[in-house]
Amino acid sequence: STLPDGKTVSNGKYLVPHFEAKNNIDRYIKSDKALLAKTTFLWITFYASNYGFPMFTPYYIPTADKYIEQQDTPASTPIRSIGDPKVNIGLFVQAILGQPQKTLGGKYVLAHVEDTTAGDMLQTWARVNGKKAEYVQIDEASFHNLWPLWAEEMGTMMQLWDWAGVEKSWSGEDYLTKRSEERRVGKECRSRW
Repeated sequence: STLPDGKTVSNGKYLVPHFEAKNNIDRYIKSDKALLAKTTFLWITFYASNYGFPMFTPYYIPTADKYIEQQDTPASTPIRSIGDPKVNIGLFVQAILGQPQKTLGGKYVLAHVEDTTAGDMLQTWARVNGKKAEYVQIDEASFHNLWPLWAEEMGTMMQLWDWAGVEKSWSGEDYLTKRSEERRVGKECRSRW
């Protein structure tokens, strides 16, 4: 399991610590031909369960009678989501293991089930929970004061996605997705991916 090289994609503008830690391991694997030959890199996108992290958790504001999520990026920030990781990651891993001829040798697989935005994801949370919610963009300094350290980690990730957009954020490698496989082999793979 790994993530795109945001530092390279952004020419050093955005270094997301949990991306970079995985990218260091990726570089090590790529330096060893024998190890690379038996590796598949799995890019797993945004977990719906990330709403359990404090900087993504919607907080109830009694005077407004709604929940708010505060971010320093706009509601239009694109997110590729895996949805429920407990359900969906296993489906991608099963597809990888079942098709090694397509995935071994250092190939990349992008595991996502939905393209959405930060604001739309909050509204999905609100509908599922029967709540009213509003996405509130605040300035970067205020966000960092609210969530020290978390802002440098997850906030930087959101800034990268806002800056780069969906395609560029998940780039730098040629990768397989459910959609690319559907285009190649049609209905046959829909049951596997």
